[in-house]
Amino acid sequence: MSSDEPRWLDDRQQKAWRSLVAVVTRLPAALDTQMQRDADLTHFEYFVLAVLSEAPGRRLQLSALAEDANASLSRLSHVVTRLAKRGWVCVKQSHTAEGRMPSSPTTATPRSSKPLPHMSTRYGDSCSTVSTTNR
Repeated sequence: MSSDEPRWLDDRQQKAWRSLVAVVTRLPAALDTQMQRDADLTHFEYFVLAVLSEAPGRRLQLSALAEDANASLSRLSHVVTRLAKRGWVCVKQSHTAEGRMPSSPTTATPRSSKPLPHMSTRYGDSCSTVSTTNR
């Protein structure tokens, strides 16, 4: 075999690869379905709440939250706005005495002390259901 020819996976590697691909493609849909049904939240919204609840002081600037949630600031801003409208988070923007937006960033804080505590066990159930159904 020359170095220009592709190196194909052996049977064991192929089986492992296919199992990984199945989980990676099925898990997000399973998590979203579970979250939507049980809490009327998307998986990403739940993740944002989890990141906020684990932050020091349960508060993060939106730019830091976007980084921790692996999201663009634009996407995160839309999600936080939706969560605020639904009462899940409190968004705080500082204004100067003149009413202008200062250079200090917007922060978000979850409203409850433990966002969706009842979801943690169901969340794990979704993960195990996806992994065991693909064997």
